[in-house]
Amino acid sequence: MQNKLFSVSVIAMGLLGWYVTVSSQAQTFKYFKIDRIANCEPMDQFPVVMLPNFTVSVNPNENYFNCTLHIKEEIEGPLQYKASIKRCEMDLSKCEYFNTIETNELCDQFEDEGFKDQFLNSISQPLSCPTKPGYYQFTDTKWDLSPVVNLPGTAYRWNIATHVTQLATGRLIYCQEIMTRIVVIRKKSNRVKQ
Repeated sequence: MQNKLFSVSVIAMGLLGWYVTVSSQAQTFKYFKIDRIANCEPMDQFPVVMLPNFTVSVNPNENYFNCTLHIKEEIEGPLQYKASIKRCEMDLSKCEYFNTIETNELCDQFEDEGFKDQFLNSISQPLSCPTKPGYYQFTDTKWDLSPVVNLPGTAYRWNIATHVTQLATGRLIYCQEIMTRIVVIRKKSNRVKQ
C-alpha cells in the first residue's frame, strides 16, 4: 500500500512539475498598435506634412516608422509641440480627455542626444531650427514605447492629436491625428504530447 501511495505521489509530483513548466512557458506581449495616422485637413494649409506612403511595424514595446515628412519652407523657432490625448471606448462611442504632453522647446529637443536616440534615430537629414525645406525620410525609426504599453489601458482606444506651432507667430505648422490601442497577446507554448 505504501509503495502504491509513493508511486501515486511521484506521478502527481511529475505531472505538477510538467504543468508548472508548461504554464511558465506562456508569454504575454503588449503592443502599441496604431490603427490610423492622418494629417489634419485641409492638408495643404500646413507647411509640414507627412506623405501618405508610410508604414509602421509593431514589436513588443517598440514601433518602427517608415515615413517621409515634407517641409515646404524654412521654419524659424521656437516651436511648441503639443499632444492632446483622449481615452475612448473601444467602439468610439465616448471619448474623454486623458492628458496633454507639451513643450515650448522642441528646437532644443532636436539637439538633445537622448531625444534623438529615442525618436530621431534613423532620419535622412537632421532636424534643427530653423528647419530647412526638404524631404526628411525616416527609415526604420525605432520609437521605444515601453512606458506606454505598460499602462493599464488595454480596454481603450487612444485618440492623439499632435500639433506643432511656431511660437513667434502662433501659426500651426504641423497637425496630425493618431488612433491607437494597446493590444495584449497571450501566447501559449505548444504542449508536448507524451
